[in-house]
Amino acid sequence: MPRTDENGRQLKALLDYLLDGEIDAKDIIDALGISSSTYYRRIKEDDYPSAEELRLVADRFTLSYPDLQIQY
Repeated sequence: MPRTDENGRQLKALLDYLLDGEIDAKDIIDALGISSSTYYRRIKEDDYPSAEELRLVADRFTLSYPDLQIQY
C-alpha cells in the first residue's frame, strides 16, 4: 500500500487538491523522469512516494518540498 497524507490521499490526489485541478498522470511521470509502465508499477509500492520523488514533484509543480515531506 503506497504512502498517503494525513487525509488518506495518495500523491496524485494531493496534487489535484493543492493545485486546484485535475493533474494528469503524464505530468507526474514527466516530473519523475520515468516511463508510464514504471510509474504505474511504482504507485503500488509501499515506499511510494520516496523523498526523491517528492523533491522532483515539488520542483516540477513549484511546491514546497519540506511541506510535501511533512505531508508524507
